[in-house]
Amino acid sequence: MKRYLLVFLLWLLSTVAGAQNCLFAPIDNGNGLYTFNPDPITLGMGYRHTWDFGDGTNSVDPIPVHLFTAGTFNVCHEVFDSTGQQLCIYCGPLSVAPTPCSFTAQQDWIQPQTINFELLNASSGQVATWDFGDGASGYGLIAQHTYTDSGTYTPCVSLYDSLTGVLICNSCQTIQVFPSPVTCGFMWYPDLTDPLTLHFVTNPPPGTHVEWDFGNGMVGSGPMVAQSYFPAGSYLVCVQYTDSVTGAQTCTACMPVSVVPVTSSCSYSAIQDPFTTGAFQFFATADSGSTIQWDFGDGTQDSGSQVNHVFPFAGQFNVCMTAVNPMGTVCTYCDTIVVQQTGGGCSYTYLVDSANTFNYTFAYTTTAPATTVHWDFGDGTTDTGAIVLHTFPASGFYNVCAVEADSLSLPVCQACMLIPVVSNSATCNISFFQDSLNDALVYFTCNVSSPTSIVTWNFGDGSTGSGALATHVYLAPGTYTVTVSEIDSATGLPLCSSTTAVTVIGTGFRCTFVADPDPLQPNQIQFTGIPSSLISVLNWDFGDGATGFGNPVNHTYAAPGAYTVCMNETDLQGIVLCSWCMTVSVTTGPFPACNAFYTSSTLGLDAYFIDLSAGTSPATNYLWDFGDGTTSTTRFPQHTYPAPGLYNACLTITDTACSSQFCSQIRVDTAIVFPTTCQAYYVILQMAPYQVAVVNLSSGVNLGFNWDFGDGTFSTDPYPSHLYNAVGDYPLCLTVTEPGTGCTSTYCDTLSVDSLGNVFRGMSGFMLNIMSPASLTAVPDMTASPSFAVYPNPFNAACTLQRAASAKGEAVVRVLDLRGAVLFTERFSTGEVRVPADQWSPGIYLIELTEGDGYRSFRKVIKE
Repeated sequence: MKRYLLVFLLWLLSTVAGAQNCLFAPIDNGNGLYTFNPDPITLGMGYRHTWDFGDGTNSVDPIPVHLFTAGTFNVCHEVFDSTGQQLCIYCGPLSVAPTPCSFTAQQDWIQPQTINFELLNASSGQVATWDFGDGASGYGLIAQHTYTDSGTYTPCVSLYDSLTGVLICNSCQTIQVFPSPVTCGFMWYPDLTDPLTLHFVTNPPPGTHVEWDFGNGMVGSGPMVAQSYFPAGSYLVCVQYTDSVTGAQTCTACMPVSVVPVTSSCSYSAIQDPFTTGAFQFFATADSGSTIQWDFGDGTQDSGSQVNHVFPFAGQFNVCMTAVNPMGTVCTYCDTIVVQQTGGGCSYTYLVDSANTFNYTFAYTTTAPATTVHWDFGDGTTDTGAIVLHTFPASGFYNVCAVEADSLSLPVCQACMLIPVVSNSATCNISFFQDSLNDALVYFTCNVSSPTSIVTWNFGDGSTGSGALATHVYLAPGTYTVTVSEIDSATGLPLCSSTTAVTVIGTGFRCTFVADPDPLQPNQIQFTGIPSSLISVLNWDFGDGATGFGNPVNHTYAAPGAYTVCMNETDLQGIVLCSWCMTVSVTTGPFPACNAFYTSSTLGLDAYFIDLSAGTSPATNYLWDFGDGTTSTTRFPQHTYPAPGLYNACLTITDTACSSQFCSQIRVDTAIVFPTTCQAYYVILQMAPYQVAVVNLSSGVNLGFNWDFGDGTFSTDPYPSHLYNAVGDYPLCLTVTEPGTGCTSTYCDTLSVDSLGNVFRGMSGFMLNIMSPASLTAVPDMTASPSFAVYPNPFNAACTLQRAASAKGEAVVRVLDLRGAVLFTERFSTGEVRVPADQWSPGIYLIELTEGDGYRSFRKVIKE
């Protein structure tokens, strides 16, 4: 009887960074539990790690696992060497999303009895059915329903896997539907360019006069108004409806609104006059148009962005700068200024080497010919002589003192100055990219010479910024000259500056839409628009002569083919705000000969694509169009997008029998979103005949595992190996338990193996962000050749395993009997290895070879 091996693999996502780099890659283990992978180099002997998860908890594990609730957290990672010295620190935001079946029910402000429903954390490859609580039902991850009567309803949603029909979760909530029209309802939103300005919109019935009280002593009229607030805070805004004919008041409604203050940053640099004791020049860095006030800590004040000040005596002074920007935001920055005093009427001068600004020449003016000058350079070194050369070890301020002594070595005079030392090797290199959906949103990066440097930006439109990484939104099209300046933090002196040009074609968010075909009726597609404005109307051209209105909309195509679908977004007056077109591929019938499908996972600007197509073979060709002008022909590609945004990524598979295409929207950004909740889950991938990878994706804390292989055998290992005795259908079930919470979850899938070693997934269950996709780029496609040969076969006392000529590095060979017992294991790096078999009983055995890249292959051998 033939036997087949099912191998369970775990693939871990690793992000490669520079030496002693604190960057890390958070890897989802499912439902809020994830692992943090640091730079592999920092996992060596002698390194110590500390983690701050941003929720009040910490860890010193090199590779920690942590469970989060929903929310956004600032995760920080520090690495120390064996002496306890900090090598680096990095902090990054992490967003944890609600559970898959959480949904929102938003009342339409124009048609109050119309409710917009949206699942908060569903993904492509999933479908949702809705029960709206009034006898009506719907379909789609985003749904819209209009209730005929006002009242209380309990809508429910059920989320299914689109390929298998397996129920993922369901949820219900109670909502209140108000009668139409809404009595004095209004909405508000902040201005995109001025957060202290709010826009208010209401929907009065015909013949109504609208009056506003903005809560700050100001009033207004009309259905759409704007009001500027100062300062930021909470205000009670009221709207009043009056009948235009009778003058009778029909209703009044009030709502508290929050005006969020604008954040601001500021600092200053100070340069000492080398020839005047206590004289300093101060330079302020603050928002454009800010009013600057100074307090020098000696009882005097001044104002202005650039001021000069002479301190009255030697000592330390706490100098504070206060900046108030045009929005009214106050920023204060303080630093300590050290003033050195000269004595005895003596002095010295110095020159800086232009080739190496760490080299200084000091010249002392003596008071008598028979004196000796002793130098203390403030860095722990000394010298003697009227003229001396000195090299400082690093940038900074150094208190350099010259002491003149007479012939009896008695001091007669002393002169001290605080000397600024800066490097002249810094070069400011600007790089930038523009958002794919809004080219007015620009992301800037400056390659600084030191992580402690102060970086300031002038964006060329009158606004400024700070930091090595900066983001700016331009308000009008045009070409802007952007300047970056790097300032030494130790001295406040400029290190370098650089300019570049940025061209903005348009401003504002570009609209787009998503196309979701019905998995059971592929010619029926739901289109969901993502508009650029909160107040707009969507019109559709489906590319087959038919049109539509609303959001979302469903359309059924009469014939298969490629259709160019266009969405036009207009305001309430019919003015076109934005247009977006996309080609969709329509197939026929619910069960095509082959069906292209994929899921994807993103980490920053990197996207990992996982082919889940049905009806493929080793002869299948794969063509990926990532939506940014680049393509790939590998089965599991990895791609780095040039900028954040939405991209329409398409997979086309072709074979001798059929061709199929699947497209889906991919969003990349710097934020990473993960689901929450404890859950049992795994997925199945076939890499070649008889080679099956089952990836355990269960989530939870300190989980216990129980595998039911469907043939009467079980395992409690998280990643077991199991040998099936025959081909056929096997229900494979995994149950996980979490001791801390009592959580128990079970997930099952049917595995079918035919006589040729082909594996079919009865229930695929693939989802976004549930596996480690980066490792798939290293896994060979199904067309990969076997990685070893065995001779002789059959054999008696021994056989020889010979690796493929292309194999490199170490490999591990194991021999298993038909019960799954391991009879022989050896690690080797040569081209072949001898396998002794003189103690084995005659029969069939399985030889497993695992290469260094994780690829496994198998051979059945016979011992005579």
